[in-house]
Amino acid sequence: MRSFLEKKLPDYSLPSAFVWLEALPLSPNGKVDRSALPEPTRERPSLESPYVEPRNEIERFLAGLWGEVLGLNKVGIHDKFFELGGNSLQAARVTNRIQEEWREFIYVTTIFTAPSVAELARLLERDYAKATFRRFPGLKPGFSENDPNLAALAGSERVSPALLERMRQCVPLRAVDYREAGAATRKNPQAIFVLSPPRSGTTLLRVMLAGHPDLFAAPELQLLCFNTLTERAAAFTGRFSLWREGVLRAIMELKACSADEAKLIMEDFERQGLSTQDFYRVLQSWVAPRTLVEKSPSYALDPGALQKAERDFESPLYIHLVRHPYAMIRSFESYHMDQVLYLRQHPFSARQLGELVWTLSHRNILDFLKNVPHERQHRLRFEELTGQPELAIREMCQRLCLPFHPDLLQPYQGMARKMVDGLHQASTPMGDTKLRQYEGIDPAVGEKWRGVESDNFLAEVTWEVAQLLGYRLPDTAERREPGEQDLGIPSNPRQVALRRQAELRERFRAIRA
Repeated sequence: MRSFLEKKLPDYSLPSAFVWLEALPLSPNGKVDRSALPEPTRERPSLESPYVEPRNEIERFLAGLWGEVLGLNKVGIHDKFFELGGNSLQAARVTNRIQEEWREFIYVTTIFTAPSVAELARLLERDYAKATFRRFPGLKPGFSENDPNLAALAGSERVSPALLERMRQCVPLRAVDYREAGAATRKNPQAIFVLSPPRSGTTLLRVMLAGHPDLFAAPELQLLCFNTLTERAAAFTGRFSLWREGVLRAIMELKACSADEAKLIMEDFERQGLSTQDFYRVLQSWVAPRTLVEKSPSYALDPGALQKAERDFESPLYIHLVRHPYAMIRSFESYHMDQVLYLRQHPFSARQLGELVWTLSHRNILDFLKNVPHERQHRLRFEELTGQPELAIREMCQRLCLPFHPDLLQPYQGMARKMVDGLHQASTPMGDTKLRQYEGIDPAVGEKWRGVESDNFLAEVTWEVAQLLGYRLPDTAERREPGEQDLGIPSNPRQVALRRQAELRERFRAIRA
C-alpha cells in the first residue's frame, strides 16, 4: 500500500500509519463515523526485515528518537525510517534533534542516504566522528580500518588532471538545446545570475541583493540544469529532494501562500510539462517590475546550463563570485556539502570533491564568459565583499548599470522577506544555514584563506585557475608587492595594508566621481 501511494502522492501526504478494518464504522444515518475510528497502534508495523534490538549507545539513542517522533514503542536497527511511516516533516524533527545533540549541521536528506538506525549510526560515526564520540565517549567504532568508505574519506590522493576529468564524468549534464535548429523562440526578460561554486559567499551576496527594491533575489531555483520541470522533478527525489525547496520558498514569498499550497502550485506546473524557460517567464511575471536574481551554484558545473542562460534570456547579466580555493574547500568540508551535491556516484573524499568542484566550476565559468560581452559581466571577490563591502557593491552596481541603494549594505535587516528560512519551522534552508545567527558582515571570514600559508594541499591544476583569478601561490620564489588584482601571501603585511588603503580610497573617489 505504501509503495503504491508513494507513486501517487508527495511524501508529506503519505499516511504515517495504516489500520486494517473489516468495515468502516457508520453512524445511524449511514455515514462514516470518524469519531469511532480506532487510534493507530503504536506497535512496530510488519516489515520485511526482522526486529533487531539496538546494540550500543548510539543505536539506542537513534531508535528511541525515531520511536518518539513516529509514535512507536519499538524500533529495530534495520527498520527504515520511511517504511515505518515517517515523512519529510518528521525527518526534519529527527535531524534537528541530532543537530542539537551533536552540535553539528546535519542535512535532513541524510535519512535518505542512511535510512535505517544502523546505517545512520555508522554514517554519524564516520562523517561526524569527533562530535559522535564526544556525545558517546564510551562508544566503540562500528567500522574497521579496512572500511572502503573510511578509506575514501581520507582522500590522500592529490587532485590531478586525471581526477578532474573523472569529476567531469560525474556531473549529470541535462541542459541541452532541445529546440529545432533555426526555430524562433521568444527570449525571457533580462535576469541576473550569480555564478560560483558552493560555499563561496553566494548566500551573503543574495541577501545583500535582496535589499535592493528593484531586485527579487531568489534562493537556489535549480532550473537551468533541466529543459523541463518534469525532468527536474524526476531528478530531485530521495537524497536530492532538498534541491526542490528553493523554488517552493520563492513561490511562498511571491504568492503569499503556505508550503503545502506552493507544492500544489509547483506540481500543477510539473504535470503540464512546462519548460524551465517558460516557468522562469512565469516567475518573472510574478516579480515584475523587479529583476529576477538567481544563484544556484550547481550551474557552474554544467556548461550546458550556462549556455542555457544566454540562450533563454535577453542580455542576461552575470556576477562571477570568487573565493580563495583554500577557504572554499575548508567550508565545503565543514558543511558536509559532499552529502547533498547533485552528482553521480563518485570515489572522492569531501576534501577532494571540494577542490574538484572549485576548479571545474571556475574553469567552466571562465570559458563561458569569454564569449559574453564585457559590459554584461562582473567579477566580485568574496574577500573584498566582506572586507570592503561598500566599495565592492558600488563597483558591481556601476558595472551592471544598477542604481546603488544603501539597503544593499544591510543584509541582516528585513530578513523575514529575504527567504533565509526553510519551508517549515522544522526544516533547514539551503545555502548558509547559519545566516540567521549573524548580525553583520564579518571581515574575518574573508581572511580564512590564510590557512593556506601553513596548509597548502592545493594541487597545481587548482593553482593554475586560482592565479587566473588573481590569487598568488604561497612562498613563491619571485616576491613582488601585491597589486589591485593580487590576493595571496604578502611579503610585508603592514606596507601592503597601507598601500591597499590608499588604492581603495582612490577607487572610491573614482566611483563617486
